[in-house]
Amino acid sequence: MGLFTSFSKQRKPRGFHLQHRYHDERKSRLKKLESNNAISTENKRKKIRQAWNEKRKSANYKKKSRLLIILIAIILIWISYNFLPDFLLSNKLVQ
Repeated sequence: MGLFTSFSKQRKPRGFHLQHRYHDERKSRLKKLESNNAISTENKRKKIRQAWNEKRKSANYKKKSRLLIILIAIILIWISYNFLPDFLLSNKLVQ
């Protein structure tokens, strides 16, 4: 009877566990990036929004400055066209 009890109490076979002999840096970086993916996507969105806002501000400033330069040029041309001949005639510089 002792023979049958020794067979019934056998240990389970050990499982196979493969241990890597090298460290794959690429895989570890990818795992790290995947774990921080939610945080990084939110940061990327914030950076993109900030960049867009800066570009919008600079574009608006450029448009306003161009418009201002054009208006000043038109006013100077109008003043010179209307008042310069009278000024020159009054000083007798033009005959």
